[in-house]
Amino acid sequence: MAVFMKPFTKFGFERIFGQENHKRILVNFLNDVFEGKYHIDNVNYRDSAAIQGPEREQRVIHSVLCAFDDGTPIILEWQTKDIVENFMNRVHYFQGAAINAQIRTVNNWEHIPLYVYILDFVREELDDQFRVDHAIGMKLVSGIPDEHDKMFSDEMERMAFFQLPKFTKTQAECITAIDRWIYILKNMQDLEVIPWSDENEVFAELAQVARLDALTPEELRAYEASEAVTN
Repeated sequence: MAVFMKPFTKFGFERIFGQENHKRILVNFLNDVFEGKYHIDNVNYRDSAAIQGPEREQRVIHSVLCAFDDGTPIILEWQTKDIVENFMNRVHYFQGAAINAQIRTVNNWEHIPLYVYILDFVREELDDQFRVDHAIGMKLVSGIPDEHDKMFSDEMERMAFFQLPKFTKTQAECITAIDRWIYILKNMQDLEVIPWSDENEVFAELAQVARLDALTPEELRAYEASEAVTN
């Protein structure tokens, strides 16, 4: 019998990353994703309706929308099935939706969102790599032969994509913080204990939050319904 829930179900994803009283898990994960490029002390959860697609997508694409204290949006998504034909078009569409959901002033562009995508599949656009980081920028095309195009704006890397099928490390090979996160999330449903939880308070908290025997009967039914939809 499984000890921990499947984090790629809607219930599991939102329980791990979407709870106000356990948001330290999300903050720690995001800081480890961006490895010091951005420092996140706190997040404020927002209504994720602005970044949700049709019902068909919502069954297999689970999202959390939050923001820094200064209003900078952060989108975390786990996509369990490759059902979106124009993948990057969807990414750009919800980038715009997250910007538009802010207070509508000219200063919106001070708050260009951060994005983290966990994918249970591999996309051709993301090359043959486990992790792909992209900057958000606009290219000014010269239209003149032999002249190089220039970047109209050059944002830091603000999008991180993780293609889970490309992650093949064993537990012993996981040295970096983000490798440990991905190992746990990818293998959680088969683990009996959460590794590194004796040396990492956040992993210990994650172990408590994700235990199936900690669920109430109503929560367990909700989890099982979510699991059936994802499958």
